[in-house]
Amino acid sequence: MKEKRRSEKTREGLLLEILSAGKAHVKVSADGSQPKPYAMRQGERISIRAVESFNILLEDKCAVALFYNGRPVEIPGPCGRPVNLWIP
Repeated sequence: MKEKRRSEKTREGLLLEILSAGKAHVKVSADGSQPKPYAMRQGERISIRAVESFNILLEDKCAVALFYNGRPVEIPGPCGRPVNLWIP
C-alpha cells in the first residue's frame, strides 16, 4: 500500500507553527515582509501563513518547536545561540 505524501503547500499556502517550550523571542518574515517580533511564553502557539517562504530568527532554538505544514522542523545549532532559518 502506497502512503500518500502531503503537499508542501496547504490550500491556503504555507503554514508555519511555533510552539514555545519556555520564554522565547522569535522574529518571522513571511514572503519577504518586514520581520514581526514575538515574545512567547511557555505553551504559547502561533500560526503564520505565507505564499512562498519564511525567514525565522530564533533567540534560542531549544525554547521552541517549529512545524512547517504540520511536519516538525529540525533546527540546527547548539542551544542558547541565535539561529536564522529560511523555509523552504
